[in-house]
Amino acid sequence: RHRAINTQRRSTPALVELDEGVFSGDTSPLETAERRSQQQALRAAIEQLPPFHQEILLLIFYHQLSGPEVAEVLGITVGTVKSRLHRAKEMLRRVLQSMGETSNA
Repeated sequence: RHRAINTQRRSTPALVELDEGVFSGDTSPLETAERRSQQQALRAAIEQLPPFHQEILLLIFYHQLSGPEVAEVLGITVGTVKSRLHRAKEMLRRVLQSMGETSNA
């Protein structure tokens, strides 16, 4: 028994990342769960888009690059970034609607 207790004391517990939003008092657990569900639906919808549309959306919204920065990264013109972004958002809106989700994209 004592060996088991000592072994348990020596082992370090696995670290788990905590979602700080859960403890922030400004959202309820239900709101947090709904937000996660919406995020999963958005990710699934983005994955249904063609790769060049996914790329534009990820660079602009997730990596928060500006139009000129995206143009430089992809080696395209700023005008092309704008038109691809517009088409990607429109296609994403349609995909989300077909999935039964509402979006302000």
